[in-house]
Amino acid sequence: MHLKYILTASVISMLVACSSSNQLRKTYTMQADNYTVTYLKKGKVEGVFFSKEYLVIIDDSLQRGFTPVIGDIEEAEQILSQNLKKAYVRTHTIYDCGPNIYHNLKKYRRQYFGYTDKRGNKIILTICYWPRRNINDFVDQVFYREPADTAWKKNAQGFIIGGCGYYWEAKIDITRKILFDLRVSGRDIASL
Repeated sequence: MHLKYILTASVISMLVACSSSNQLRKTYTMQADNYTVTYLKKGKVEGVFFSKEYLVIIDDSLQRGFTPVIGDIEEAEQILSQNLKKAYVRTHTIYDCGPNIYHNLKKYRRQYFGYTDKRGNKIILTICYWPRRNINDFVDQVFYREPADTAWKKNAQGFIIGGCGYYWEAKIDITRKILFDLRVSGRDIASL
């Protein structure tokens, strides 16, 4: 009789552990200059979102920011995963190099910046980059004893010219539930 309860409790504990590991969870929040950055992780996917105080220039103008919450990021991720393949139509050009972004979506680190457009729609600018390792990362770790590549958790990752599929960004309207202005380094792709 007791064995049945123990077995049932064990199964329930495992199910709860498995289901919670599949959710986006806030790991920590840190203060950087005059804004805060919140680090998120879900399985192998990791990202940060910046508070509204982080100044973001979109389309050559300063945008009125808002601080996303985890629900906003989860919604943006869902819209991204459902619409990325349609938006990313591979063409055979000189710029097609690096990974196929929609097949490798889980391998990218993300930075999220919230802002509102002129109509009041909530937009999440999502910057994605592939965390490639090289000899400089190794040297930094050995000689400076700092964790590798932590700058992305504090500052916006600039758009890398010629980075191909290793660096890209998209705007996600969580109000209207659309993905638009997908830009892959080396080429621009039309909106959906």
